[in-house]
Amino acid sequence: MNILVFCRKNLILYRDIINLAAKTLVTKAIGASGTLLLGLVLARLYGAEGVGTFMLGLSLIIGVGVLLRFGINDGILKFGGVAFYNHDGSMIKAILATTFFNVFFIGFLACLVLLSFRVELSLLVMDGGELVDIFPPLLFCLPFYTYLFVLGSLYRAINESPIAPVFETGFSSLFSALNIFIYESVFPGSTLLEATWIFALSTFILFLLGVFTFLKKISILNSLVSCEGDALSSRFREFLRHLPDYFLISLANYCSQWGIVLLGGFFLTASSIGVFSTVNRVAFLINFILMIFNGVLGPRFAVLCSARKYGAASDLYVFSSLVMFFIALLPAAVLIIFGKDILVFFGEEFVEGYYILVALVISQLVNVGTGAVGSLLNMSGRQKVMRNLSLFTSFSSIAIAVVLFQLLGIWGLAFTTIYLLVVQNLAALFFANKVFGFCHKHQVSRNVSS
Repeated sequence: MNILVFCRKNLILYRDIINLAAKTLVTKAIGASGTLLLGLVLARLYGAEGVGTFMLGLSLIIGVGVLLRFGINDGILKFGGVAFYNHDGSMIKAILATTFFNVFFIGFLACLVLLSFRVELSLLVMDGGELVDIFPPLLFCLPFYTYLFVLGSLYRAINESPIAPVFETGFSSLFSALNIFIYESVFPGSTLLEATWIFALSTFILFLLGVFTFLKKISILNSLVSCEGDALSSRFREFLRHLPDYFLISLANYCSQWGIVLLGGFFLTASSIGVFSTVNRVAFLINFILMIFNGVLGPRFAVLCSARKYGAASDLYVFSSLVMFFIALLPAAVLIIFGKDILVFFGEEFVEGYYILVALVISQLVNVGTGAVGSLLNMSGRQKVMRNLSLFTSFSSIAIAVVLFQLLGIWGLAFTTIYLLVVQNLAALFFANKVFGFCHKHQVSRNVSS
């Protein structure tokens, strides 16, 4: 079928998804600017070393958050999305109760343990420094920062994707950056510790806002049918059965985005970590279009696949991938052409990361071009395929990183990140094509059901 005809047909068929993605684009773009703004404020105030120290601490609490959520984010997208579509409010409430226990009760115990060993952890990662000082505020905001991810997934599951980015890391970063800037204007000469406390308190305030907003939305769940007894127990057991796979995928994704940075703390200076983290955040702007569609597409893939409409899910994946790739070309071109001018805003020491920025932008284009392939596999019941791919690329990247960090320094960090982005996504696309047969539609039903 001609590509233009295919796109025109799917544009009409999935107009609601395009409209929802367009609405989500506004809040997601604001969130993406917040991530960049926080990096800019920290860089201008505390230099590359301050950025590196903060990012190492943040990567640690995000990792603990992955453990606390235990894959519930993807579980909410799949099972919560289907439950909402089927008007089953009791299933969503059961999921939320489980998450609340994990994040706050177990999270409180985790914070006590980490606080007790903060000196040893700081010395282990980067010979102490300011990292040990910023542990208390980061641990204070750990449960609140973690639960924001859950709220974001919940809003996507109940078809409120435009609201979801408000309760994610981007808006938390934006709110924190603005508050740090105001604090510095009133009390010049602020320290990194003070900035981290402002980040923690800003996260706590955003969490309270998220809970208040959700309580106003709770009427949506109350209006749904409550399905108690054996039916609920059966679906909830299925939800719990899938969590280990989703957790391993989340853990592997953490390793690819944050874990490699944390590992870099053993081999690189805080300044090098700061330069790379800043450059990586700039390049990550290419990825925000994929994040928008992932949140919108996940529940739709789950509904289509649960109804065994695999051909429709395949068409939606191909169409959305084409849309995302062509949208991403413009910001990619801007970052490559004007990359040095953008990096100089963070400080002269960040300009040395320009060629790393170019390499990361190209790898992000591959990431966006492969589309929401991970979401498609997860929502169609093929999460074990994605789990195995994620684990292989993540653990192999650790071995690669240990070697490349010592040979190439900051470029070793860059090449490891590129390896994770390109290899994992191309491998996922290969297996998704075997399952869904993007080029051979008549094979779809047979492959998915096999």
